[in-house]
Amino acid sequence: MNKKSLITREQLEALLQETEEKFAASNVRAAELIMELEEKNNELQELYNTVAHHEKLASVGEVSACVTHEISNPLMIAKMSGKIIKKTLAKEKIKSK
Repeated sequence: MNKKSLITREQLEALLQETEEKFAASNVRAAELIMELEEKNNELQELYNTVAHHEKLASVGEVSACVTHEISNPLMIAKMSGKIIKKTLAKEKIKSK
């Protein structure tokens, strides 16, 4: 065997130590990334809930506008009919005098 290709026990232990440190650092970074991902996921869920709530409010607003319109039309017809009846009665009253 060639002596240059052999690794000493100390070199092997140093390499193992370095690998373990890198692995530990990778685990720490992975844990940090998981926490960031969970935070972003929570923010996204809150945003989704807010958008869903606003869509519901918009739907309620649209329904309210339709209901108001549908109520307003017959009321205007009744109001206009009342004015016509009032004018007609006033004319009849003048004619009968």
